[in-house]
Amino acid sequence: MVTTRSGASSSANHVTIPKRQPQLEQQPEPTPSPNASRRKKRARVSKVQDKSYSEELFKGHGLMDMPDEIFVEIFSGVQPGDLLSLSQTCTLFRNTLMKKSAANIWKSAEGNVPHLPVYPWSNMTPPAYATLLFSKSCTSCGTHTLTELDPYLLVRLCSSCREVDLVEISKQDRDTKMFYKLVVTTNRIRLATKKKKRRSRGSGLREYCLQQELESIRDAYQTLLRAGCNLVVQQWKEELQEEVQLRNQFALQLQKFMREAGRDRARESGSKVEERRIEIFRRLRELGWKDDEFNMGYSKGWDALVNQPRPLGDRGMCSSCSLSSR
Repeated sequence: MVTTRSGASSSANHVTIPKRQPQLEQQPEPTPSPNASRRKKRARVSKVQDKSYSEELFKGHGLMDMPDEIFVEIFSGVQPGDLLSLSQTCTLFRNTLMKKSAANIWKSAEGNVPHLPVYPWSNMTPPAYATLLFSKSCTSCGTHTLTELDPYLLVRLCSSCREVDLVEISKQDRDTKMFYKLVVTTNRIRLATKKKKRRSRGSGLREYCLQQELESIRDAYQTLLRAGCNLVVQQWKEELQEEVQLRNQFALQLQKFMREAGRDRARESGSKVEERRIEIFRRLRELGWKDDEFNMGYSKGWDALVNQPRPLGDRGMCSSCSLSSR
């Protein structure tokens, strides 16, 4: 009788096969399957689940139910640049700060910036005004750019968008001289002039305007001409000229603010550089250096390590010591 592992019997052979005792120490170790490591991995959480979890977490703290007056009080000491950074942290804060009812929060933040002129027109929201002033994004394409804001055109354009969005305008050009006083122009922007026609001496700096704005005014002018009412055309021109004057006056205020803000940043950066230099010299004295040994002459490496506004750390101090020992 054959005894199987399942306990079933068979009458084919009347031979009893003795059971073998398993010898664990002689059995080879099972080779792990290639999917074993995958099975042990933690299940990934999708971005949608993570996003919904974070939103539920914030909702649990009652942020969505807070009235706008409490938000204004919480953000009473911040500036518009801080609100921009906060709006980019998560969708919840972005939706909260970008809604129309949050305009008081932005207005309160604008009041914390000294000498910041208030935007007088309604065609730009407070978040857009803050983005124009305190971000480094191109107004047209949104890419990062180091170019300065133009206070007349109220745009910050990268080098690529300048070639596309700007058009030269001049009193002498027969195609644009009719609209010269009807559109805001600037001479603070420089474009590549290799392919442009040379102008006579004494013609002054090249002036540019937004191409979209010029085309809009040109289309409106053609529409009024087809209507055949010269009085309406004259009134329309006077209104545009008055608006251009107001834009230029606001540009002067904004330009003054930009100069003062640049000076403040320069003073703040200079004070941080001086604090870093004093701290480096203090630590070097503790290591046994003398004051006459700090004179490195003209050294790019020493100047780059010492004269920078970044706070001093242990790594920067080690670099300064290695440079001074050369």
